[in-house]
Amino acid sequence: MISAIALIDSTGELIVLKTYRKDFNQSAFDNYRLSVIAPNEITSPIVLIDGTSFLHHEENEIFYVGCTKQNAGADVIFELLNQIPKILAKVLNVSALSDKNVRDYVPDIVEIFDEMIDSGYPQCTEPETLKILTGHASPNSTQLPNPITSMATGSTPWRLPNISHNKPTVIVDVTEKVSLFQTPTGQTLNHSINGVTTMNAVLSGMSECKIEFKDKPSSSSDKGGQGGIDFDDIIFHQCVRLNRFQTNKEISFIPPDDKFELMRYKRTENVQAPFEIVPTVKDLGGNKLEISISVTATYNSSLKATHFTLHIPLPQNTANVTFECAEKTRAKFDELKNAAVWTINDFVGQGHSQIVIIAQYLSASYKSSPATKLNKPISAEFHIPKLSMSGLSILNLNVDKDKPDIYIRYATEAGKFQIMMPSPDETE
Repeated sequence: MISAIALIDSTGELIVLKTYRKDFNQSAFDNYRLSVIAPNEITSPIVLIDGTSFLHHEENEIFYVGCTKQNAGADVIFELLNQIPKILAKVLNVSALSDKNVRDYVPDIVEIFDEMIDSGYPQCTEPETLKILTGHASPNSTQLPNPITSMATGSTPWRLPNISHNKPTVIVDVTEKVSLFQTPTGQTLNHSINGVTTMNAVLSGMSECKIEFKDKPSSSSDKGGQGGIDFDDIIFHQCVRLNRFQTNKEISFIPPDDKFELMRYKRTENVQAPFEIVPTVKDLGGNKLEISISVTATYNSSLKATHFTLHIPLPQNTANVTFECAEKTRAKFDELKNAAVWTINDFVGQGHSQIVIIAQYLSASYKSSPATKLNKPISAEFHIPKLSMSGLSILNLNVDKDKPDIYIRYATEAGKFQIMMPSPDETE
């Protein structure tokens, strides 16, 4: 599937290259480095050169690149590339890899890639297992006579036995990102929720966890009973026993001894946005434009967004901006981005707020292209603690051996949340 994995810096310089298949095309790869990465000519996450597809994920000024000549699943490769920085950081015991420190770990990264992927197919992505296989395990993990054999042949290769912790704790974070694209006429074209449930289980031995959901989450491929919450897709960590999940609202598992991604899901049907954003635009004449935006929070009044910001595009060559803001909000003009930035702190559910912007601009850009002067969308940023917009809710979390302190936290954040501006109403 994967011909090679490479790490490249933002100048196109090669940091690490690990090849897996004989069909790897070195000249096409060099062409990609020097003609696409180096001059920053990246227009797509997938680039085809001489029959080789190059897929990339960028993080901390490092391009993680997968090369393939096969008709491989792009979603699988992208997911692997997205996970590699996290896996490497955990195995190497660093907070994060960046362009500044990655070269210190080149031999280690090559060794990790050798264990992670076999003949182009992802084989082992569990950090704890990779630590053992590559000799990066902590001294406390070497109590076993042969930990590699134990993990490879046991029923829980993601966890070592005989782990001991003085203070058992389980922290579960359910984080959902809401994305939306609204046309100038108010029509919603794309609306989705992408959720990730992470867990940090500090437990001793082989403690088994059981999670009961308030409503059973089910995917479009689930042939089970009706009811519950319908998701387009659900992906569980390999530790989850799927046979139990199919029959009830519970999942059971023995977790890794580290923070890990328990499940990932996506929902596109029956999705409600946490905010209703309604923009109106009026041409006041005299090179002035009035932009009015009203926002209503649709979530429960017992909750509040601790952060809410709108980035509002303004006409090209805007020279002066005045604001009329609602109480407890603030606005500023970002000249570099040619946008107004409107911020509301502690936006209470079911609340409403409004801003009126008067933008005075130079006539040349506006009169020459009146229909396209506000062709960029309004973009939103927000963070709402304690809210699961999809409705996913954990009813109970039980641990069979330890009696840990348990914390379950929910949060809803903005994904790609964009609203296009309507055409101005002529008032002249």
